[in-house]
Amino acid sequence: MEYHSQILKIKFTPNIFKIEELIKDLNSQHNICDAKKLSKKEIVFLKSIKHINPYIANLVCSKINTNKIKDYQDFKKFQRDIYLGESQLSKGWTNGNSYIAVNKNMISFSPFEIIHLLVHEYCHNFTTLESHDHDIEFYQLFHDVIDNGVIGHAMYQFQKFCNSEYLKNNIKPLKNYDINLDIQSQYYSLEDKN
Repeated sequence: MEYHSQILKIKFTPNIFKIEELIKDLNSQHNICDAKKLSKKEIVFLKSIKHINPYIANLVCSKINTNKIKDYQDFKKFQRDIYLGESQLSKGWTNGNSYIAVNKNMISFSPFEIIHLLVHEYCHNFTTLESHDHDIEFYQLFHDVIDNGVIGHAMYQFQKFCNSEYLKNNIKPLKNYDINLDIQSQYYSLEDKN
């Protein structure tokens, strides 16, 4: 009982910082990587994101007002090119209509985080380089897509493809990809090589 009374006597004084002060030393540049300069792992990562890209584009597109997306050609226009990039501030960014860049440091992130990022960027219909505001339409679309039960399938397909490509390139899959996705025996054969 005495312990609880001591806790109540502790005064909490939070330090409040302005965000501008916290990020003042960070480089705000967003750069697209030269595909010729990517490592083997980064090439596999990019290829895996490109593999799942049409699926995510279709998923988001299907939740948009059907008056805007009428047929397959509209969907093809909706799909964006995928690039790897570098930024100290962003996991990903988009110009809102033709491309999405994924920060190459996302290579170590989970499939959930990668799919989540792609959906997030597809829900932006404007560039996220100057401002990263989210209006009610963004939140509604994002919620509708993420709430869809097929997101798990997208994560599985991304991870399965990525594992397979790593193995084809004689690279041990990342730890967060170490689950049995029809390749477990191949994975064990690479343990001593890396």
